[in-house]
Amino acid sequence: GSSSKVRIEIKQLLCAGPKLPVIKCRSTIDVLASKDIIIRNTCSIPPSIPAVARVGLELAVAGGLEKITYFGQGPHECYPDR
Repeated sequence: GSSSKVRIEIKQLLCAGPKLPVIKCRSTIDVLASKDIIIRNTCSIPPSIPAVARVGLELAVAGGLEKITYFGQGPHECYPDR
């Protein structure tokens, strides 16, 4: 049916060294029967890390995929240090 989807889930632990705090990240990619693709990214940053310069996503798509709708704080960089 039209509610069919394929979900890809990626879990990552990011750390700069063996005794440093870990940033937990989770990405889900839902490919819907309508051919829509929904990407969600979340990161949990421990309070012991005072500031993270950038956590983001870079997406490259094949030619012919020009119809993209972005629901975010864009269209330009939206880091708090900008």
